[in-house]
Amino acid sequence: MTAYAADPEAYARAMGRLSRRLAAPFLDFAGVPAGASVLDLGCGTGNLAAVLAERDPASRITGIDIAPGFIDAARRAVPSARFMLADAMALPFPGAAFDAGLAMLVLPFPPEPDVAAAELLRVVRPGAVVAAAMWDVTGGMPIFRLLADTVALAVPGGQEMRDRLYRVRLTRPGRLAATLAKAGLAVEREQEITIRVDYPDGASFWRAWSGHSGVLGPFLAALPDEERAAAREAVLAAYRSGSPDGPRSFTATAFAVRGRKPG
Repeated sequence: MTAYAADPEAYARAMGRLSRRLAAPFLDFAGVPAGASVLDLGCGTGNLAAVLAERDPASRITGIDIAPGFIDAARRAVPSARFMLADAMALPFPGAAFDAGLAMLVLPFPPEPDVAAAELLRVVRPGAVVAAAMWDVTGGMPIFRLLADTVALAVPGGQEMRDRLYRVRLTRPGRLAATLAKAGLAVEREQEITIRVDYPDGASFWRAWSGHSGVLGPFLAALPDEERAAAREAVLAAYRSGSPDGPRSFTATAFAVRGRKPG
């Protein structure tokens, strides 16, 4: 599921800091009942589970992911929750096992998102709340535009990497809701959620996104030293945008979908 990042530390510096910010407004949107048994599909390093456990200590959280390092990090972050290795397309739970199902930033990544969505619906009880979210990669992520578009112009192969990033599934308006509806969800609401993430300077921005995480990080890591240096200078110039180096703040917008399992 978390095929775009297997290194917990690299993930935390890049996408993890965004998912931490998204977790609270996503839970506000989802409206999970107090004390519910909740499946956190694609739990990653436990950012969503941590916020839910803090808000509702009575909640019974089960998180699943396919990355062992992520599961270890989640267990350290949220000792009160249960985390286990599992495939989103073949969940090891009986039908109607949970009161709610959450899928934050994960459904595009299983090889068959339709199967993963159907599994999510299968393991929640009738009437259960199900909510999911995914970034608006092409239209709502200025960070990706700065990084991917700049690198595409700076080094050979950059355009292919950029195009691959922008082809991530379920990142266009309506796609996430359609996938969940096809799986059987009675969709009640769709909403855009926008957060903001800050960086103290260009060097910290580069460090965050040039590690072994996501689509861009491995591409940069594989470049020859000279090309990687050229990419770095181009990204730093784009970050500064003609002004002195220093703090910058970026928005990030996700599509969120909420509904209930019929019955």
